[in-house]
Amino acid sequence: MDTSGQRTGTWRPRAAKVKGGGFTAVEMVAVLALASLSATLTIVSLTGLRNRSAMSDIIDHVAMCDDLSRRSAIRLRQPITIILDADQGVISQRNIAAIDDPTAVHVLYRFPGHFKMRQFVIHGGYSMAGSTEISISASGLSASYAIELTDARLTEWLIVSGLTGQTVRTENEQHVFETLGETSRPGDDAR
Repeated sequence: MDTSGQRTGTWRPRAAKVKGGGFTAVEMVAVLALASLSATLTIVSLTGLRNRSAMSDIIDHVAMCDDLSRRSAIRLRQPITIILDADQGVISQRNIAAIDDPTAVHVLYRFPGHFKMRQFVIHGGYSMAGSTEISISASGLSASYAIELTDARLTEWLIVSGLTGQTVRTENEQHVFETLGETSRPGDDAR
């Protein structure tokens, strides 16, 4: 210091003292855990929505295949057969007049990835899996039937009215059997 009472040299600001600033490691871990839990729940719910949306699209396609076959039978004035092949994962259409011609089968829809037809119920009959055929008359009529569609998490039934071609979606298997006039699944004891 000089005699005038002032300091000489360069001026430097003092560092501010921080009292209790920042987060502890435990607080940071807790925040990260909550954030990751929230992200996981969001991803799981969005995956479920995506699967439900895909199932809805598939059911719409199956209903469209039935409608297309009915319209074709009426337009051509010829019976047509819808072939539901669970093993191959396809829905095909065959003109009855060309029953001996294997090239007369036209694939209408191929199921994507992990979606499949598990079983069929036809009014007056039951098929666990494999392949079944639905005959549509030249006037667009058929037996009523239902298809169980599934993926790893979802199962839904599509019921098709043989007289009108109208469709109903349900997750209740008992509703399928009641709608089609079946009392129970073959093999079940209905006592």
